[in-house]
Amino acid sequence: MKYGGIGLLGFVLLSLGCAGVLDPTTSELEDNLEKWHSAGIESYRFRFQRLCYCISVEALTVEVVNGEIVSATVATTGEQPHEAVADHVLTIDDFFAEIQDAIDRNAHSLTVEYHGTLGYPTEVDIDYDENVADEEMSYRAGELAELN
Repeated sequence: MKYGGIGLLGFVLLSLGCAGVLDPTTSELEDNLEKWHSAGIESYRFRFQRLCYCISVEALTVEVVNGEIVSATVATTGEQPHEAVADHVLTIDDFFAEIQDAIDRNAHSLTVEYHGTLGYPTEVDIDYDENVADEEMSYRAGELAELN
């Protein structure tokens, strides 16, 4: 069955204008936050990387116990990261807060990938302002393992 281009376009535009339609990013965030909370993981180890123009960051191995960071070491060497790097390490809950902040601040661009089962963000790319260079921020998380 063929649909008229103008009729379908009108329907799409009308649908977008309806009040109460959730932003897909907000809905996706809520769904994955629920997955993460349902998993009940409070203590875990994961690989973390922050990418931006402000500092060069190697991947870190981060340990979180009861929601608090207890250690962060350079993944390849096991050494302590530079203090400027250590000050910007995030927990998984912090990742969700960064995403919510980008939504609340109406970031120009927000791209997020989530872990299929546990729901935690594995890749977050934020560009707050299209007209500002070098303020973009990216985060990576992976290899998450629950600590006993």
